[in-house]
Amino acid sequence: MTPGNIAGYLFLFLMGCVWLYVLQMIPVLLSFALMKTEGIFQAFYGLHDLNKVPMDIYGKGIQRLGTFLIPIFPMVNYPGRFLTGYLKGWQMVYGMLMPLALFGGIRILWKLALRKYTSADG
Repeated sequence: MTPGNIAGYLFLFLMGCVWLYVLQMIPVLLSFALMKTEGIFQAFYGLHDLNKVPMDIYGKGIQRLGTFLIPIFPMVNYPGRFLTGYLKGWQMVYGMLMPLALFGGIRILWKLALRKYTSADG
């Protein structure tokens, strides 16, 4: 294992943490607008449970959904795929840029949600 492999793994691991933060913020932001959010949080954690196994065991359709529509697979699978040499070039770029773009988007939504927030006391 080379220092480049370790650095790449650590960077993708950090991007996975950013990705997880962004995805966990979505139910939080929805809780500003909705009264009962237990179902939303349970659905999120149910989707996150798909990461208990490598994404390769799922069919191509589920892999695409879990990579692009509801991006839960890259945050856990990409660092390990990088170390084993199975991460493709486009996946590396996607795994580096998408979390940063999503983080920027969630920051904007957070600021908008805080402006419209009213507490239960008024």
